[in-house]
Amino acid sequence: MPYAPLTDANRDRATDMTSPASRVISITPHATNEIPEVVRALRFDVGGTVRFIPVANLDSEPVNYTVVAGEILPVRVRRVLVTGTTASGITGLI
Repeated sequence: MPYAPLTDANRDRATDMTSPASRVISITPHATNEIPEVVRALRFDVGGTVRFIPVANLDSEPVNYTVVAGEILPVRVRRVLVTGTTASGITGLI
């Protein structure tokens, strides 16, 4: 079923970085491909290490985090790298 704005009581409220995510996308780690849209947070079904590039970092400045299953990492991310990432079931909150 498509989105029905008339059923959304919050449809007229402004969206900012403190608002809940309005979309969730599946993320497949890759060596060079950017995520199609910068996400505001990452969520993990299976814990492990995640290696990623935050939105304002250079390609040469990846970051590593160890995460647990179900964790939400509140960081704006543009790429999740395949090398160094062992966590899986990664979704991006937009």
